Amino acid sequence: MQREIDEKLIINKDNSWTLTSILGNMMQLAEQLYGERDCRYTILGYEFFGQVPHIYFFEGDFTVIVRLGEQCLLNPEEACNQLAQEVIHLLAPVKEASVLEEGIATNFRSIYMCHQYRKLRWPISGRSWDDASHPAYSEAMELARELLEIDSDAIKKLRQRERSMSRFSPGLICDNYPSYPLNKAEELCRGFESWRKK
Repeated sequence: MQREIDEKLIINKDNSWTLTSILGNMMQLAEQLYGERDCRYTILGYEFFGQVPHIYFFEGDFTVIVRLGEQCLLNPEEACNQLAQEVIHLLAPVKEASVLEEGIATNFRSIYMCHQYRKLRWPISGRSWDDASHPAYSEAMELARELLEIDSDAIKKLRQRERSMSRFSPGLICDNYPSYPLNKAEELCRGFESWRKK
């Protein structure tokens, strides 16, 4: 699977990376891996607000902003890290992500920061990007990876039936991937915030 991802990574030919062009690079890769974004949503870009990164619905349900923690203002590497986690939520924005969507977001962040970020010629600290900030994110990522091991294009295929990963049902997953255990499919379809507090 890693070779597939490496082949899909996009390199900016003129080396003029900014956080905005990195967001575009991330979005292109996310769409290649997981299917086209829902274009009903207008993405206004990103801003620095508070401490916790998230997707902010601005003036209605179809206009969104990526909010990065204020600590990212002076730390471009952390800004990219947070942006890579949030970009998956731009594919089909919802107000509460499922365990699956957060697992895919954490997996994508790990892939992007471990492989693509090193090619950007931005400040690099040498930090290992394989870890998640909270054990629940790592656990969600492992559940999502188990599904991707069955079929690396599972999310892209399932999103042809339901655009939002957070609206997948256990039945949708198991009908398409009968070898994936129902109890794990049920876990993937739970709301992440309530699930992480279990």
